[in-house]
Amino acid sequence: MVLGFEKKVEMLKDGRDRMLLDVDAAQKNGETIYPDVNNWLMKVDDMIILELNKVKGLEDEAKNKCLSACVLISRLAISLARKQEKLLVPLMNSS
Repeated sequence: MVLGFEKKVEMLKDGRDRMLLDVDAAQKNGETIYPDVNNWLMKVDDMIILELNKVKGLEDEAKNKCLSACVLISRLAISLARKQEKLLVPLMNSS
């Protein structure tokens, strides 16, 4: 899921960069840049920021879930070790 968002962000950036190159070339040639082009560029910048925030949120969520799983596994391992110790103590005392 994160990779899908990252790819989408890269595609947006690439499209924006291509448009900026075209706008720069047109300005150098003295051509008029229509307001809707500049509006589109601003909207794309906003979308890129939004998508980057989504990616960061997904990455943070994944890290938290991984950390939670690690804590759960550690607790389970400790619990099993204690149970094992309780079972072994009578065996050790009987021999």
